[in-house]
Amino acid sequence: MRRFVLLCLLFALVPSVGGTGRAAVTKGPIQYVTVDDGTKIAVSVYYPDRFDKTKRYPTLLTIEGYGGAGDPDDTTFVGDPDYVVVAMSLRGTGCSGGQLSLFSDRSAKDGAFVIDHWIPKQSWSNGDVGIYGHSYAGLTGFLVSAQHPSHLKAIAVSGLIDDFYRAILYPGGVPNPGFPILWGALLRPASEHAGNVGGLQSDPQCQQNYLTHEGTDAFNSEALVAIYSQMQATPDSWAEQRSLINHIAGIRAPIQLGQQYQDEQTGPRGGHILFNHIPAGIPKRIVISTGQHNPNDPQRTKQDWMDCWLLGHGSTTWTTRLGHSCADVLDPAKRVLLYFESEGSQRWTPYYTSAWPVPSTDWRRYFLRADGTLGRSPGADGTIQYLSTATGRFLTGEMGDPGGTGQGPFLAPAGYASGPDTARYALTFPPNTTNVLAGPMDVTLWATATSTDVDFWVELLDRDIATGATTFIQRGLLRASFRDFSYARSDKTPDGQVYRPYHPFLNPSPIVPMQAYQYQIEVWPAGHVFRPGHELILQVHAPPPNDPISTYLYNPNQPSLVTILQDPRHRTSILFPFLNGVTAANMAPRAPACGQVVGEICVVEPK
Repeated sequence: MRRFVLLCLLFALVPSVGGTGRAAVTKGPIQYVTVDDGTKIAVSVYYPDRFDKTKRYPTLLTIEGYGGAGDPDDTTFVGDPDYVVVAMSLRGTGCSGGQLSLFSDRSAKDGAFVIDHWIPKQSWSNGDVGIYGHSYAGLTGFLVSAQHPSHLKAIAVSGLIDDFYRAILYPGGVPNPGFPILWGALLRPASEHAGNVGGLQSDPQCQQNYLTHEGTDAFNSEALVAIYSQMQATPDSWAEQRSLINHIAGIRAPIQLGQQYQDEQTGPRGGHILFNHIPAGIPKRIVISTGQHNPNDPQRTKQDWMDCWLLGHGSTTWTTRLGHSCADVLDPAKRVLLYFESEGSQRWTPYYTSAWPVPSTDWRRYFLRADGTLGRSPGADGTIQYLSTATGRFLTGEMGDPGGTGQGPFLAPAGYASGPDTARYALTFPPNTTNVLAGPMDVTLWATATSTDVDFWVELLDRDIATGATTFIQRGLLRASFRDFSYARSDKTPDGQVYRPYHPFLNPSPIVPMQAYQYQIEVWPAGHVFRPGHELILQVHAPPPNDPISTYLYNPNQPSLVTILQDPRHRTSILFPFLNGVTAANMAPRAPACGQVVGEICVVEPK
């Protein structure tokens, strides 16, 4: 079964595609920029439609280690009539020289060198540069931006990871050997070599540079060994040294971020946290929506952002080429755009707000009651038990829904109904009401276990009471031995309630069997509309072998009988972010059918 799961993952993992489908694009030959340490970095130039040799243009730079200069992954702006696009291959990839060191400071410096010392000297350049990209190009673009090159005027990146340890390699302290290994060892090198065949066949400099890679572009053992031998988030670990959040102080240019709640590759966490840590005074905006990786930005928000800063130079009187006023695009009261119930490329009117989480959030604490309900009061004292196992019914084979159907599992039936391996709680809303959840969540779990360690998985579901159709909304997880958390470093509501717990993930400590402990479990942000007749289901169980809505895998932990407590000394609860003020214009014109919302998988419970 695991072998089949891995094969499914390979089909699911595809490079991000931001292409516009523009025809007749004029591309120059691959050129080589000699950076400060003598390494030759490959770049290619895409000229605008109707290119005028007498005119000087702003430049948009995209940087990654897939096709790079040979065949860039993100072609969002290629052929745009008002910009020259430069595609760059990271050091040690494609036709660039040197050796690959994933997300390294050295690679970021190469990008900054190209921005400040090569682009401004080109005959077509007016000296102004923007960085754009999604996923690999977004991550590298962010790190290059953090070098704060002087010619960089705007940034538009998406598909980001804020903290490599907490968000993807060890979410909740639980190892994830799925996407990171398959991407680093298989997908990334395969995409790189496929995108640079032309250079390898005909370009002597490209051939020579390939020889300097010394195999790091085929299997980056430096990163993979470091990642999975460093199981704690120490400051000197590979993950923490390269995490975007630890370089964010260098961001000096206006920046737009993009984030999807169901991003199955880079995860649902990164953009939210990075947005809140952009240095004070830097103009910023974030676009958040339902959906998975590889968004095509159907509203073209990146174009608006670049137009306002590179063509309009930050003027609020400027109008973008899409006809939008820069006064709106740059309005601090509209820095956050929330899209609900997106259906493929179809998005409804965004909910605009000034900050994230939304300042008007109605934070409500619900208790996990012993009778299996969620309520504003604790209810009667009691317990609910479940058996935490290394395998279970929750193997879905969804793998990020590579077919794009949104219709649920294609392996063994997942079944979201309760069983001996699951603790299940239900919140039934008042009749004929629409309820909107928007924001991060925190579970305060009091529990005992019969083992010396155990992994907790908390998931939120939307169940149509009439049909049994059940939609997976979001999840969070935590390894018990990493339960230590810092209240001071956690993110909190105005009245001091933790909505995103901070775990140092240092010095794991076993638990004493049958002793009660408190666990603060981060549930990643969600944005979901509960239509009338739907209920919210919260389930606790062991992490599934594969994540239902992502390409993540989880190592099994020891089996245990877990008892969730609810009594005066042990108040188990969850803090929910409900959002008032969402109107019909912000939602689909009718209740979406099961699986119709992009990114949300839906199954119908068996009768």
